[in-house]
Amino acid sequence: MSLDPARLTNWPAIRDFVPTAHQDTYPFISTGAVALGGKSVFITGASRGIGKGVALSFAQAGCSRIAVAARRGIEELKGEILSAAEKAGRPKPYVLAIALDVTSEEGVNAAARAVADAFGGVLDILISNAGHVDAMVPLPESDPAEWWRTWDVNIRATYLCTRAFLPLLLKSSIRTILITSSAGAHMLIGNMLGYQTTKTALCRYAEFLAKEYEAEELVVLAIHPGDVLTDMTGIMGEEMAAIFKDKPELTGDSLVWLAKERRSWLSGRFVSVTWDMQELEQKREEIIAKDLLKFRLTV
Repeated sequence: MSLDPARLTNWPAIRDFVPTAHQDTYPFISTGAVALGGKSVFITGASRGIGKGVALSFAQAGCSRIAVAARRGIEELKGEILSAAEKAGRPKPYVLAIALDVTSEEGVNAAARAVADAFGGVLDILISNAGHVDAMVPLPESDPAEWWRTWDVNIRATYLCTRAFLPLLLKSSIRTILITSSAGAHMLIGNMLGYQTTKTALCRYAEFLAKEYEAEELVVLAIHPGDVLTDMTGIMGEEMAAIFKDKPELTGDSLVWLAKERRSWLSGRFVSVTWDMQELEQKREEIIAKDLLKFRLTV
């Protein structure tokens, strides 16, 4: 494993795209200023870490219908969501907790039916957050099954969730999909071939999906959720763990801000939650004119 700066050549450009970088939430994205009453969200990988932070932020923003899915720990999260809404002075949301393996086509389809039944056939926001990282070892030492599971969870599950929930999203006025990618999509860090290539693929997936459903005004963003220390990132070892200093509240509140209205000018693009969102908004015309924040071949 190596943190050779030569392999992080894109990170300064990503970090400095706007003047201000954040590691914690801040007033401009405060959930206290957001009114998501009447809106609905479905979040995968929600029982801990980043997904849990996102679920709590949507509760604090007054989201009326919150569906959360994970393989385990989902019932405990339900109580925390209700408590977060109460502490924020928000009406009690309807919380649907679903035990789900996101790589199961049957399971994902059943989850979509459950959400449709509970939410009146409409979903406003899909957050595809479930992820997996394989061991950081040289390629000859890697476990093929574990390496492929990274693609199964990060790519196939995103596809399955999009496929199942898209008909519900297209009935919404917000119809927004937020996909957890990573700044790692743009870097070359040693022994992360499986994980980082999936995150690159997710950026292109978001762009393709946005283009294919442009006429239906679907908004799709590939999100760097910040460098948040979680159980999953713990597998990367102590050297890597030192960079994970961002707070899950930054991720959650940023995603609420991004999804509270349709941001078609960002659709199909990569967005980092560490960016100051007010400064990002001020770059709107430049982003559109230069078609920024997308993968392109330079020749």
